[in-house]
Amino acid sequence: MNKLKIIATKEKSVINTPCTSFLKIIVGPSSSHTFGPYLIGKSIRKKLEDFDGKIEGIKVHFYNSMSKTGVGHFADFAIIGGLLSVELSELTKSKDLLGKNNGNLNIPNKNVIFDISRDLLFHKGEHPDKHENGIGLTINSGLENEQTFNWKSIGGGVIDPPYQVVNYELLPPSFQIENWMKFKYNANKFDGPIIGYILGRDEELKPEVNHMHYMRIVYKAMIRSVEHGLALKETMLPGNIISTQAHWQLYHNKRNNDQTFSLAGIYARAAAENSANCGEIVTAPTAGGGGVLPGIIAAMKEKSFVKKDKNGIAERKLIQSLFLAGLVGQIFQKNTTVAGAVGGCTFEVGVGAAMAAAASLYAHLEDTAKPKQKAFNLDLIETTMMNVFEKWIGRPCDPVGGRVEIPCIQRNSDAAEDVRKVVSIALQRPAYLAPLLGFDRMIAYAYELGKTLPSRYRETSEGGIATLLIKSPYSKRNPNQNNEE
Repeated sequence: MNKLKIIATKEKSVINTPCTSFLKIIVGPSSSHTFGPYLIGKSIRKKLEDFDGKIEGIKVHFYNSMSKTGVGHFADFAIIGGLLSVELSELTKSKDLLGKNNGNLNIPNKNVIFDISRDLLFHKGEHPDKHENGIGLTINSGLENEQTFNWKSIGGGVIDPPYQVVNYELLPPSFQIENWMKFKYNANKFDGPIIGYILGRDEELKPEVNHMHYMRIVYKAMIRSVEHGLALKETMLPGNIISTQAHWQLYHNKRNNDQTFSLAGIYARAAAENSANCGEIVTAPTAGGGGVLPGIIAAMKEKSFVKKDKNGIAERKLIQSLFLAGLVGQIFQKNTTVAGAVGGCTFEVGVGAAMAAAASLYAHLEDTAKPKQKAFNLDLIETTMMNVFEKWIGRPCDPVGGRVEIPCIQRNSDAAEDVRKVVSIALQRPAYLAPLLGFDRMIAYAYELGKTLPSRYRETSEGGIATLLIKSPYSKRNPNQNNEE
């Protein structure tokens, strides 16, 4: 029998950031197209502050997916918010603030005017020399002398080059991991439970940070995103193409005393709807796929996935489960991607589902230092993640109107429901089943396939479900906000 060929992903290197850094608290609707441009705007502002010489004018350029769906993701508001260095929660007011300043960015000792209709350019067509979520800056310093700078919004609220460089400690060999296989190997050798290994690794990287305290803050943000989503009731989301439904679904269940809609699915929808409404969300792994994990966590808080158990999972165990979820997200980001513009919906909602599967199964298991039980738990978690993730391989990212609404919200809800079912089955575990394919091989294959998707299926709204909308969602937007070149 021929051995399965291991498909190469990215160049192997050690994951040198704590998993707490992966789960960021941001505002929606998108981590790559909203929060990313916000950070890039702040980076541009810093570049202008440090620029040695006269500035006659600047232009900001959006390329590829950022150009084609940027307006639907509020990237235009976000980049201006970053340029003005406004609070993240005030992004939707950034254009009004710029107008009140008569376009002046208020750069110390420099008179830099930014005219949205003239200086924010959305470039048509494909630009292979630019990243899928590329943003550029041109500084005109007079006498036709221009300097150009480029950034990438690579997904999950991460930009390259970064806005701030954070230095971490060097990891000892026992904490160095590149993928799931190496993590599983090191965790099995570690003299302690799974959470002990992950937390120990984070503390080695950043010893001055209370990682449990930070993860508790992340946990509370997830619960809030669900609660705020439920409070939206019948609210039209931006673009006027869909209204919120999570509140109605929960009301339907209570009124009819049934579970037509599962709590996991309802809560995932609520978090996704809150994000789509420019509300708070955690990058798990992104904003677009970030409803799955909060939905699962909020559902487990009320009731476990074991049928006979009427109680919820303890808060401390739920917080601990987020460390494993964050680590899984890091493995994806290091070896593949967490951007729909790069690999399709597989690497947003699909990754969110894998993270939620790992967290929810871990939350139900006894985390022990006993070698045989720990090895069994890690194999079971791996198999469960694969059972969930494989359904998302090859999925396009095709948001209607360039907005994280249709089909994104429903996909978050469906993924959470699937996680609940698969984890419930795994908890019955009638017999030991070792992973046959291996998680690393599966995500490598998914990445290879995702990269082959035509650009129209990778967050450009030029193919798939995105083309089925009859009425344009931009009918109420000022056309001058989408300048094309």
